[in-house]
Amino acid sequence: MRVVHKAESGSGQTLAQLLRDVTPTNTSLFWGVTPPTNPTTRVISCGNMADGIEQLRLLANASVAVPKHTTELAEAQDWAKQGSVWGRLNRHTQGKDIRKFGHKEWAAREFWVKQIPEAAILGEWRLHVFDGLSIARGKKTQVEILARKLSGVVRSRRNGWRLQHTDEPPVGAKFYAKTAVEGVGYLWGAVDMLQVDITQLDDTIVDNYAKLVERKNKTKSPMEAFVVLEVNQMPGMDDYTATQYAKAITKYAQKPIPQN
Repeated sequence: MRVVHKAESGSGQTLAQLLRDVTPTNTSLFWGVTPPTNPTTRVISCGNMADGIEQLRLLANASVAVPKHTTELAEAQDWAKQGSVWGRLNRHTQGKDIRKFGHKEWAAREFWVKQIPEAAILGEWRLHVFDGLSIARGKKTQVEILARKLSGVVRSRRNGWRLQHTDEPPVGAKFYAKTAVEGVGYLWGAVDMLQVDITQLDDTIVDNYAKLVERKNKTKSPMEAFVVLEVNQMPGMDDYTATQYAKAITKYAQKPIPQN
């Protein structure tokens, strides 16, 4: 199988190695790259390349709980009077684009989101979904405390956080991750989501807060509460995650091609 990816994509390079001998060979995986209009091989691609604010809107429309967000600077400035608001770019990685209120670049960001209060966060997870199935998971764990960091709430590699894969996700996490990937129209995605204490939140901080409470308080099959931060189309990978993706992609590539 041929893997088409950006030159700088480490995960794309890893998958290219793992999938190079996979059949059928007339199949191309487009990893973080838009496929051509008239491909000469069978194409496997993520689908809609939604980023940033578009992705948050799609998730909200799918009844997924997400942080309040806006593209209106005046609204973001009003929000900042009551709590922390982050400025973001539509294309970003590892939270490097985030600017806190007061930063000289905050007002020039492309959209703004309300920060989920740290008191409400019970943990952060990344769940990987491929073709409607949960294939891998990781819980973010702080392995080192760095002198310089953007914020204790930004659980990124550059802030000393790593994913560990031994813990089972809380009840409802896989369902919520699948709903998020379906909501943005992807074939696959790595869903970054916060497990939250709903008593520390309300509908001024989270879109679809009422849906969150409803799921948490179901008398039949209750589940934990989650707020989705984003769905990554081209996630970084360790050996465990890359192996799970390679297995899922291989299985998908060997499925019969749907007939129109």
